[in-house]
Amino acid sequence: MFCGNCGKKIRDDAMYCSHCGAATGRSPEDAPGKKKVYWPLILVGGLLVLVGVIVLLLLLFKDKQDGSSQQPEPAKESRETEEAERKEKKEKNDTEKPEDPADTVSDNGTEEAEEAEEDKPEAAEAEEEEEPTSGALEVQVLDPDKGVIPGARIGLWSEKNELVDEKTSGGDGRAILDYSGPGTYILNVSAEDFTTREIKISLNPGYRDLKVAMPPEITGKEAYILLEWTGKRDLDLCGFNSDTGEYIHYDRPQSKAGDRLCGDNDAAEGFEMLYFADISGKKTVRSVFVMDTTAILDGDEPGMEKEGVEVTVFDQSGQIFHMEADYQQRAPLWLACYCNRGVVYAQDNYINDLAGDYAWAAFVYDK
Repeated sequence: MFCGNCGKKIRDDAMYCSHCGAATGRSPEDAPGKKKVYWPLILVGGLLVLVGVIVLLLLLFKDKQDGSSQQPEPAKESRETEEAERKEKKEKNDTEKPEDPADTVSDNGTEEAEEAEEDKPEAAEAEEEEEPTSGALEVQVLDPDKGVIPGARIGLWSEKNELVDEKTSGGDGRAILDYSGPGTYILNVSAEDFTTREIKISLNPGYRDLKVAMPPEITGKEAYILLEWTGKRDLDLCGFNSDTGEYIHYDRPQSKAGDRLCGDNDAAEGFEMLYFADISGKKTVRSVFVMDTTAILDGDEPGMEKEGVEVTVFDQSGQIFHMEADYQQRAPLWLACYCNRGVVYAQDNYINDLAGDYAWAAFVYDK
């Protein structure tokens, strides 16, 4: 454009003439290429768009609610129809059902049949009631030298260390402990002047009798070896002292070293006990044998392995060794263990040939 004062050409967006300095009368908003922004219109348009979106969402939500509220009606009608069809089918079957031959029997026969049906549940309940769910364990506490032990404390504990029952033995050394349900229990027996015993025992509902032999209280280097069995066969316990070369058995109950046999039952009483005066010797070895008396004397088939045979060794610290006979073995002589320098070692040797080193076993019973 041209300046209105001096007439010279100037920029189209100039507010003053670059030649004479006169004002051209233009403002910054009049500059070419710069658009004028109408903010009120933009705000109004945005609000209209937002309102439209909200209205659209409300309409969609309402249509969805209306559809869900009307949906169960067909399902309800369908259920009613199916129920009516089943009822009609049942009535039809009842009408066409043939006559039951049992309905034609006499009134007397019908009453007997009904009574028999009523008796069946009662009989089943009676059978279930007959099955015992609890049990009683009768324990007799024995002194191998003097018979029974009255006043012994007997406790039956569960594997969870919970006390099940506790009693004191009477004048006959007996006490009955009650328990419920099958399981594994711990029997604890203690008495004054005797070594406390803990026995792991499996019990089932019902009644069981158990004899518990108690070793005397132990001091110093002495030890007791206890033989127990649950059958009716006569077994004998024998000890050998390597230092003196002596065997201790029912015919020779004492040795020069002070070892002795105590509590020899001379019958099937279920226990015998050996006393070793000193098991801590460095040179002396004491071996422990179990002999099947009947098999050796009469030549019967060895059967001690069927009788729950157990050998347990006690010293002043309590029970230090326990071994059960192998029920699969067939032998008249069992070398269970030996004691050396105060330690008990399992030998677990079953001997069938009583000749040679074990010939003494056959002559022990030579009468």
